[in-house]
Amino acid sequence: MTQFKKITDDVHNELIEIFDNNLSKFDDHVWNTRAPMLKELYNINDEKHIQTLRMEIKDPSVRAKIRSIVNLFDGIDNVDGFMNFCRGYLPIAMHTDVSVNPDNTVSDGYTIMIPLTVDKRIQTIVWQERMGYPVFDEWANTIDWNNRVKLNNLSEKYNLSNGHWPKPDIVDYMALDDVCQWSKGNAWCFKRSQIHCSTNFKASSIEYKDYILIQTGNDLYTPEHK
Repeated sequence: MTQFKKITDDVHNELIEIFDNNLSKFDDHVWNTRAPMLKELYNINDEKHIQTLRMEIKDPSVRAKIRSIVNLFDGIDNVDGFMNFCRGYLPIAMHTDVSVNPDNTVSDGYTIMIPLTVDKRIQTIVWQERMGYPVFDEWANTIDWNNRVKLNNLSEKYNLSNGHWPKPDIVDYMALDDVCQWSKGNAWCFKRSQIHCSTNFKASSIEYKDYILIQTGNDLYTPEHK
């Protein structure tokens, strides 16, 4: 279900320049507040630590440039959704990008990622399985993992210690969709309800990673537990 597209080096370099010129304006802080995990995985002794620093992209000319990339993908009708510049300081655990509405319906759509950092040690892992919760633990607690069949050795190939911290090897029992490489010119999209996460780039002493995140929101999803 994951789609991949290529952008030119010129476009990639221009996006990096725009990102860098706006970095001082980044004002949206996403915090990791799981102190035991911070200590065990990253040797961070704080009660909370910055996970991602973001800025919503509002400039019409920049949005138009990013929209032209989103238009490369099939099946995306609403390209005027959420657009953010992001600097990730910690790897993100397994999650989805859905949102639960006041009437308990779940907004779905597409997540589009354009990596600006280029590093072969960084990957985004996307699974086939979808869920109607933004927080992976809520879905994982409904699964009888003892009755799951091992499907791969993903946990041995990639450092996914951050994926599901209480039980990181469950990634071997989930059907993989694709592995997205942080290579120059790559861009990809998948359903917001698909489970995904970053590999643990901190284990490779990478300080942060930069990217553009776009989310469309024109679909409704009915939660399924499989």
